Amino acid sequence: MAVLDTPYRRFATEKDLEDYARMLEAKWNTYPIVSFIKQYASGQYQKMLRLARGEGIKRAPEENFIPIFSRDQAIYKSGLSQSDRLLEKPASQITDG
Repeated sequence: MAVLDTPYRRFATEKDLEDYARMLEAKWNTYPIVSFIKQYASGQYQKMLRLARGEGIKRAPEENFIPIFSRDQAIYKSGLSQSDRLLEKPASQITDG
């Protein structure tokens, strides 16, 4: 998975990679060489698009963050939601199963 650091450290989701690809494509289109590549080397342009879109990069299944005390273990949104539900219950109602 790809790791992003802005605005916080996390594994990239599908949306993150789509946003990045759109930004790259918009920036590329400001350069005349890209028009040349599109017209005369369309296969290479398609390769550039695949790279920009991160094809082959595994996506994080949901929003997450990587805490500063961990190098590669993310905390996912669903895990936080589950924790919130447990914290709302009185301790006597929490079971191991």
